[in-house]
Amino acid sequence: MKQDTFSHHEIDIVVPELGPGSEPVRFVMWLVAPGARVIPGERLAEICTHGVVFHLEAEHEGVLQKQLVYPDTTIHAGDILGTLQLDQE
Repeated sequence: MKQDTFSHHEIDIVVPELGPGSEPVRFVMWLVAPGARVIPGERLAEICTHGVVFHLEAEHEGVLQKQLVYPDTTIHAGDILGTLQLDQE
């Protein structure tokens, strides 16, 4: 029997630090659906603070596995928004 040469590894999608202090941030929306393959630099979600919308971008190639927050949720730097499954050799 041939074994798969790839191992699967999940990483968390985390709210970045958007400036000094711990101001709450509003999660606006997901831009990709669970199961979608993403590439580095692709926009995953929108978040808003002080009326400014930021796009969270994928840092790695993989598949969006889980969305853990819903639109209009208050989030903070360091919160986990979802998970991305990476394919690694």
